[in-house]
Amino acid sequence: MSWSHYRTLTKVENKSERLFYEIEAKKEGWSVPVLERQIHSFLFARLLKSRDKEGVLQLAAEGQTVEKPSDTLKATQGNKSETARKLGINRKTLYKKIEEYGLA
Repeated sequence: MSWSHYRTLTKVENKSERLFYEIEAKKEGWSVPVLERQIHSFLFARLLKSRDKEGVLQLAAEGQTVEKPSDTLKATQGNKSETARKLGINRKTLYKKIEEYGLA
């Protein structure tokens, strides 16, 4: 791990939490931005609270995957402009797809 990794880890006050992130960063080969994202998304706390620890670790490793087009629409709480941006299409195309798939 680089000095930047250790500098990022020094910002984690809890010793157990810091050790967890250090071990995971080494084991998974996290870059500094990924390490920071995991810290800021409270991965350690989510794992402590979760009954599905493997699921939380998998989500942390892979990110959330969109399984259906409607997932993106739900994730943006129906914001069509944001949905179109995330899908990389224009709003007109999005409206056609919403109508085509009956997502209205």
